[in-house]
Amino acid sequence: MHSRFSQNEEDRLSSYLVTIGCMAVLFGWCAFFSGLLRASESSDSLKNTHAFIHSAYYYENSKSLGKNALALVMSINKLTAENILDMKIRFLATNDRLERFPVEATLTSEHDFRGSCEYVTVLAQANTIDNMELLEIEGNDKVIDQVSFKKPLETSPSKVVFCVAPQLAAENWQEFLRQVHVAKRYGAHLHIYVISMVEKYFRLMKEYESLGYISLEPWLTVKYSHVQEVYMEKPNRNIEILQKTAAFTDCILNYKEAAEFVGSIEMEDLLIPIGSTSYYEEFEKQYGGNEFYSGLIYARQMLFISQESENSVSLSRIFQKTTPGDVNSYGRSFVRTSNYNSTWLHWSRNSDRKTYHKKVEGCRMFNFRKSETINQNESEIIIDEKILGEIEGELQHHLELPQIKAILPELPVSEVYTTIISKCLEQLTSRYSPETTVCMDMYKCELPIRRDLPCIHSDGQYSSTLPMKPITFHYSSHHFFTRHLGCNI
Repeated sequence: MHSRFSQNEEDRLSSYLVTIGCMAVLFGWCAFFSGLLRASESSDSLKNTHAFIHSAYYYENSKSLGKNALALVMSINKLTAENILDMKIRFLATNDRLERFPVEATLTSEHDFRGSCEYVTVLAQANTIDNMELLEIEGNDKVIDQVSFKKPLETSPSKVVFCVAPQLAAENWQEFLRQVHVAKRYGAHLHIYVISMVEKYFRLMKEYESLGYISLEPWLTVKYSHVQEVYMEKPNRNIEILQKTAAFTDCILNYKEAAEFVGSIEMEDLLIPIGSTSYYEEFEKQYGGNEFYSGLIYARQMLFISQESENSVSLSRIFQKTTPGDVNSYGRSFVRTSNYNSTWLHWSRNSDRKTYHKKVEGCRMFNFRKSETINQNESEIIIDEKILGEIEGELQHHLELPQIKAILPELPVSEVYTTIISKCLEQLTSRYSPETTVCMDMYKCELPIRRDLPCIHSDGQYSSTLPMKPITFHYSSHHFFTRHLGCNI
């Protein structure tokens, strides 16, 4: 049989088929190596993450952290790296003689990593050099950036400090007056973290700060000065509500060497001791010298008050018109500072590897909530009338102080921002279930700009290190309060 093609045509066809075959093989190898490269890049991406440093402390001698201890409170993205807690952070410490000392910090966390929020609070701990004056982050085999640190407080206004959760668009000043005067009567100093609040309310707090009753601290939300990935654009939408765990941990570290006991509360929580004249006496009695307790847990009972009572500046009227509600078993923790280095929202999950918490009976923690209807037949006495009279007298005395009296007429008479946030959280809660991946936070709640309700907002200078492995760091410095950001995040 003769071919239909000439010899030249057959040669060209063979050459063409060989070329096609080579290209197919080459394409296959390219696809193979491309897959390997993508797998390698994917693998590498799980070895790099981002961390925001909320605060860093240096202790020359700590009761529980040891000598020349270093502690950093951070929020880290758990989804962009595997085995975060197995990572090590390298620092270089320089002392007053310009001697440099390498430091390797270990990581711990109070969070359940199965939670729906991408970011978790992490505590980095290490022991460094005497008289440390400079701390630098080391990465990619070179010094990357300097880390600002501060020494913890050496003295405290009181042996007992209550750390109040970060305030966002806060406007309920009656709630504050209730808290500050009850805390003062039982001997607690309030350390209040502020993201934003109505300006007139802030002025009221500043007056109480000048009296020594409270300390105000700007609480900065997580922001990145350099956005390298899409997920970095709005990190606060994937962080637990107001980063309370980070704030409570920061507060414990700040007062660790100065106060005997630290409690983590919301502004609407009130702890009323029974059979004790002060919080210090109450906590000492409950601990009873038992070193195995890592914390005291007080269950919170809902206490409903009428809108009319809520708007009153009389504690007597508020406490006389209440209806008891359900008890929340999670409660609040009050801890001896020598036993705690970090905490979760309600208690520590890993404090010195001890998980035994004493649940206190007979001493009540109340969480005040407003209700349109109050059943007077169910009202109960929650505080001794004599003590209530003392607190009421102190409150009325302070309301007559000229600097406070001048502010009172300008304070909000209704809740605007609080109502919006409550409705927003209700909508988020309705979509939440254990099977969903919704991170419950307030940053999804958009607040209007009200010229009649200007806000004070925390701010600072945000910075980022150069990209580095395994963690790129972001931080803020020079914290302050400003009138130019409104109440939104």
